[in-house]
Amino acid sequence: MKSVVCLAPSQLSELSEEHIIKLSAPFIQSLTHTDTLESMLSILARWLPSVIQADRASIALKNNSQELLLWAIAGNQAIPATTPVPIAGTMVGKTFTEKQILVCEDLSTSRLKDCQKLCDGGLGSCMDAPLLLQDNRCIGTLNVAHKQPGFYTKESAAMLYCLARWTALHIKLHYLINYGEIEGNWPENLEIRSPPDRLH
Repeated sequence: MKSVVCLAPSQLSELSEEHIIKLSAPFIQSLTHTDTLESMLSILARWLPSVIQADRASIALKNNSQELLLWAIAGNQAIPATTPVPIAGTMVGKTFTEKQILVCEDLSTSRLKDCQKLCDGGLGSCMDAPLLLQDNRCIGTLNVAHKQPGFYTKESAAMLYCLARWTALHIKLHYLINYGEIEGNWPENLEIRSPPDRLH
């Protein structure tokens, strides 16, 4: 059995009207009052487990051509916020480059660096979705993990993909307001804090 399952958006089941994404009033209020990308992503990460069951939620954005950076985390801290994660040899990197949803059903069987780190932190399964703009550029990943192996389904993946597209739109709107159009050199204009650790 493959440790990581790759799902193209076309493979995902259609979501019906029964699948509801709840936006609480405090969440909307917090989101509308935030003025920094970091605080906006932190709010989104904290809200994500209320929509898709997760013991950990995180948002990673492209840092440079070699790595992504974990900007926001809620829950389990197996990989801390502001940790640079290499694109090569990681599940978030694979999600980013292939622009598809990845599900690791059993983290203990994966050789990917970030999956091993999550497993060491007590998590059993995880799922990552690409943050895609309208022109299909990928700017990062939206990630969830659960203590239980085999927890996530195709329905969960479809929900995460919808949330990832919505999140990417909010990131773009924030960027446009503060910097103008997103160019090919994204994210050179973002104010990224000096990270304390690096995932090897």
